[in-house]
Amino acid sequence: MDVYVFVYHAKPTKGSPEHGVVGGAHVNIWIYDSSHEAAETKAISFLMDLSWEIIEAERELLIDDEQIALSREVTRENYFLAKELGMSALFFAYPSEDTDDYLVEIRSIKNPPLSPPTTRH
Repeated sequence: MDVYVFVYHAKPTKGSPEHGVVGGAHVNIWIYDSSHEAAETKAISFLMDLSWEIIEAERELLIDDEQIALSREVTRENYFLAKELGMSALFFAYPSEDTDDYLVEIRSIKNPPLSPPTTRH
């Protein structure tokens, strides 16, 4: 089993409660799985279950315990959460274009599900 990190540029669709609240986000999704293909499917399904659309796949990483030891605290937290729960996600959101208020707000969008994503491909 390995920890895969998928980084997507994504935006909420009309079915998401975040639609109109945020313009989009750069999303880091950490998946603990035995294969790259299964991990990628889970990452994409997670975003689809939240009603977010992928604009662009930005990068993919395979992380191990030695690499994570040299990383920032938030990175280590997501790595170990993925190993414990099977996945973790971090959204770096930006405001919608029609927003005049550019205050920064840090809040949870939704906790990762404890069960596998329900969307099938």
